[in-house]
Amino acid sequence: MPVAFPAIPSDFDARTFARTPRSGRISFETDVGLPIQRRQVTQVPEDVRISFESWTKAQLFTFETWFRDDTFGGSEPFTLRDPIENIDYVWQFPAETTYEITALSTQLFRVSTTLLRIRPA
Repeated sequence: MPVAFPAIPSDFDARTFARTPRSGRISFETDVGLPIQRRQVTQVPEDVRISFESWTKAQLFTFETWFRDDTFGGSEPFTLRDPIENIDYVWQFPAETTYEITALSTQLFRVSTTLLRIRPA
């Protein structure tokens, strides 16, 4: 059962939202002829780049605690409302990345990440 994203009030920066579908096929090389391609999944997951703006130190601490304890370092899926479609989806941090923190000032931070949007919750 996916855990819930922490309830952190924050400004979502729509300019940073970018969604890229992953390939839904798998390819096999043959000794002769063209590669064989087959469908790999029934639903194509998508990579979504997103940033959360103007988090305070307390909000950042809440997020980092949730990431460490509830998702076990990003390995467990979680639910989060898609900020554009306004629908709850199941998400996961891709194996190759987690998140990046950028200081906007001494008190405010931006959290940027790429998430894997799996399916509606």
